[in-house]
Amino acid sequence: MKKLILILFLSPFFLSACTSNEGAAKDQAIKEAQGQFDEVLNKEALDNIAQSDWLRDAFVRYIHSGTEWSADSIKMEGDNDATVTVLAETVALKPRKTVAAIAGRLDKSVERNFNFSNALGLIAQQTGTSADKVKIPFVIKVHKTGDHWIAAQ
Repeated sequence: MKKLILILFLSPFFLSACTSNEGAAKDQAIKEAQGQFDEVLNKEALDNIAQSDWLRDAFVRYIHSGTEWSADSIKMEGDNDATVTVLAETVALKPRKTVAAIAGRLDKSVERNFNFSNALGLIAQQTGTSADKVKIPFVIKVHKTGDHWIAAQ
């Protein structure tokens, strides 16, 4: 009877430790996925918007700020390793590249007036496609060193 009471008393502590461990792993995986996505956005901007640093930065900021992040699933591999599937809900690739290409053809005198949101809406309207966001998965491996989670190499 004492063992049962002890188990019932201590089980919430073990569960909360596992939950906080998973939460920290998910948080680190989301940060890593955001970094990878920013690299993709920066490459798209460099490939399409050659005439203006300001416009390239505005493109990356716009897409990044409109992206919603969530950790979809986690698979713990022992106490110190995990694989996390992170979902980025963002603008689909084709409209994103189209708006970058359009921004890349803007005259320098009007670039600061360019509205990415309106442009994406017009692209969807003209092409008959949806302006809905899509979910892009990132599979991130993380490793715990000490008290901190880092991206696994």
